[in-house]
Amino acid sequence: MTKRFIEVMKCRQGTKCCIIGATLASVSWSVIFYLYVNIDVPNDSHNEAKLKHVPHKKFLLQRHPDSNQGKEQEERFVDVIKAGQIFTDEDKQLYDHADGYCAVIVLGIRHHAFNAYLSNRLSFERPILDTRDMRCSSQSYYTSTEVSIIMCFYNEASSVLLRSLHSIFGRTTLALIKEIILVDDCSEDEELKAQLGKYIEDNFPPIIRLLRNNRREGLIRSRMIGAKAATGEVLVFLDSHIEVNAGWLEPLISRVLSSRSTVVLPVIDIIDADTFQYKKSPLVRGGFTWSMRFSWEAISESYLRTDPFYIRSPTMAGGLLSINREYFFQLGGYDTGMDIWGGENLEMSFRVWMCGGKIEIATCSRVGHVFRKVRPYSSPDGKDTMTKNTLRMVNVWLDDYKDMYNKATNNRYVNTDYGDIQERLALRKSLKCWDFKWYLDEVFNPDFKEKSQLSQSREDNPKVVNRQSYLSVINKGKLRLSNTNYCVMSLTSSDGKLSYNSPLVLGDCGSIKLKWYELQSGGFLIDGNKCLDVASSLPIITKCTGEGGTQQWLMRSLMNKNSNYFYNPGVGLCLHAPKQQLGVELEMSTCNNDVSKFMYDTKVVPAR
Repeated sequence: MTKRFIEVMKCRQGTKCCIIGATLASVSWSVIFYLYVNIDVPNDSHNEAKLKHVPHKKFLLQRHPDSNQGKEQEERFVDVIKAGQIFTDEDKQLYDHADGYCAVIVLGIRHHAFNAYLSNRLSFERPILDTRDMRCSSQSYYTSTEVSIIMCFYNEASSVLLRSLHSIFGRTTLALIKEIILVDDCSEDEELKAQLGKYIEDNFPPIIRLLRNNRREGLIRSRMIGAKAATGEVLVFLDSHIEVNAGWLEPLISRVLSSRSTVVLPVIDIIDADTFQYKKSPLVRGGFTWSMRFSWEAISESYLRTDPFYIRSPTMAGGLLSINREYFFQLGGYDTGMDIWGGENLEMSFRVWMCGGKIEIATCSRVGHVFRKVRPYSSPDGKDTMTKNTLRMVNVWLDDYKDMYNKATNNRYVNTDYGDIQERLALRKSLKCWDFKWYLDEVFNPDFKEKSQLSQSREDNPKVVNRQSYLSVINKGKLRLSNTNYCVMSLTSSDGKLSYNSPLVLGDCGSIKLKWYELQSGGFLIDGNKCLDVASSLPIITKCTGEGGTQQWLMRSLMNKNSNYFYNPGVGLCLHAPKQQLGVELEMSTCNNDVSKFMYDTKVVPAR
């Protein structure tokens, strides 16, 4: 037997033992969860969007409670920060086991590009903030139609996929949904095969159709497979790592019904890939750079005064949209000459606008999306599908402006093969579309166009917009190890000055001029323009990204109300000094009772 097979078998045997042991505790935990989900606690309807229509209270994934009992233990099942905390060495091994398969759990950040360990601990039915504007509750919508929701997945973490489905059933008027079409793009992970089908059959109404590709088609062609199988008047495309918010569907389909050629998008809220915190996004609209990358652009308040509920957007992010089914196919659907993923969102954006349609963002529709820093999978043959797909788009829709693309990419791709585009050129001609200059002049207005030309590296992520608006100082001072005179300093600096990529050690608080840290209300620990981060289980000083994740730190009393632990929810570990002596290098450790406690050597600063 191969080493890989032996590891899998050990993992499965360990899971069986764990299941037997967990049986004794299942009754008490079931009571806790039942009370949590079912007790009717009065609240402001715009504070939480709770699941109300889910017909079951089952949880597929095994939980990992720590040794503490009572209320503290119960809270870990509903607190996203505590749920990701690593309490034992066994937990840490599970977190680090990047390629291991244990029952239905696929563990490891490398496999999914998000914190699957934490996702597996969270309820499928967790409450999230209702992030809509208060005015949305007074809006009325015409929704006399049937909707087909299409969701494609490939090797998705089962906990994330099922949480996506539970959120749809819990926060949607079910009478509007004719069907939910899941397209499995030939996933290899075992928990997405028979076990997924059985769970869907046992726990959801019979409106889910699970289609399975016989070979890897990629996201683009899989969406076309789902669309061709759909029968609803309106198609709604969703990614498989989302959580819909309260009242999300009505604003989308109402606009589509009143304007057949309008593609309507939700506001995309952020689900942090490291911490799984659900965060409200600012109102932004889609743009692009001349290297043909999607970008998010801020919207002025004066623009919102025109229509605060539907915002015209020159481009779409791609994953989440609603469209009339007949119009979708009349417009040419997706370009099936494109491979796997990438570029299809801009191609459809240009095509919609240039061929007589329009794109709008419904500000009262919000859907949370896990924004991953990298794509966790590649094409089967390892080719760069993003470049090929982009070249197809450029050569069909940009006309003479393709020179701008070549210039932005330093002519690297002028000789790259992008396949036959004659069918797409014929489609453009038959639809009698405008040229790209018209698009720039009429859709991509001059102010907006100028911003885009200056921006060549914006990520496909709304959290890059106005990130400083979320920061306000709540603490500042030297970070001191409790009950000692040792403070955190840079290993490579004799005067306490922090340098990039340097680890941290304990220094003498009195003899070193340490720069003060600033703990931001967003959870960032900052020293000037540098941030404390985690790399290879070690705390280091790096450039601030403003995006949370492994740069998010929380000083809180997690187990002992009189002690402050410095906790990183991105990795689930706590800052720790293995010895109380000068020069000791700090590390990240499991958050047990032996982990180090820290404090600020200054007064609390009021938030501003």
